Amino acid sequence: MTGNRLLLLAVLLALTLPACGSGGSGGNALPKTPPRRDPLAQLEVQPKDVDVPPPKVGDGSEFTREERELMARAFAAFKRDEKSWPDEKARWLALRPAAHDVLVENLYGYLLRAQNAGRTAEVVRAKGEVVSLGDRSVRHLTAMVRLATIVDRTGATQRVDDLTRSTAAEILALIGSPAAEAGLVAATGDADEDARRIAVKALGTFETPRSLDVRLKLLRDPSFQVAAQAANALQTAPPDDRVSRILCDVFGDPKGDLFVRQRAGQALFVRKDPGAVPMLIDLLERARATDDVLLGRETAKILRRTTRLDHGSDPAAWRAAVAER
Repeated sequence: MTGNRLLLLAVLLALTLPACGSGGSGGNALPKTPPRRDPLAQLEVQPKDVDVPPPKVGDGSEFTREERELMARAFAAFKRDEKSWPDEKARWLALRPAAHDVLVENLYGYLLRAQNAGRTAEVVRAKGEVVSLGDRSVRHLTAMVRLATIVDRTGATQRVDDLTRSTAAEILALIGSPAAEAGLVAATGDADEDARRIAVKALGTFETPRSLDVRLKLLRDPSFQVAAQAANALQTAPPDDRVSRILCDVFGDPKGDLFVRQRAGQALFVRKDPGAVPMLIDLLERARATDDVLLGRETAKILRRTTRLDHGSDPAAWRAAVAER
């Protein structure tokens, strides 16, 4: 659905309608060539290259000619960064909600093209516009995070690149509303592991119980990349005994993935949570009992940073020092 809508909207916003432009021979006639099928079709599609069916939206209704002209004129003002753009955008947003989806999809499409072309100033401008639309942007951005594959113009299935998806997640985090959080949480339940990884990273900016629960759950994700990203996203979580306990469990798990364990240890190191100290001393004892030199060394490093004390890898000395405080 997203692919078809992006195609039709690209046509809409590139079209120079007769009512808005010059005359000349040919009138309203347009060449009848097949439409492009790339879901991420570029916005500047020329009329001579495509067929132009009436654009449709999610509810199946069609935009009127006046609405199409208004949106085409407004988006041209945005692309040229004209002073009239704020007023044109206001008129666009005064239309029915389906037109808001058109605006979000095309702004994000423009952002992606600017990003691919290395036009940093245009990326910043487009991103700011998408963020300013707030919850109007959430549905499309969530769909972008979850969009794993597209069908290109040759009919071949291609993976959607990480940047396209992670940029959408980043903007959802910038919006920061409950609806944006809900969109990211939904993406963490996706079957596609890249969607889960990208979404849990963005959830690290939400200091809510819901976000925390999801990050803790994904520490046990079957994908080591998702689990490692969940650990990274817990570095800035507020002090919470659950966080320290689960991070210590993952960090000290001898059967766990080594990369995930390392990221869990790094999260403990960054957090400097005093509440984790007794659990870290327990890990020191386990490391000594099992001759796990690496676990003992890394645990002692976390303890030194957290307490500003140094008792090496001796659990008894650490317990005595903590008891004196």
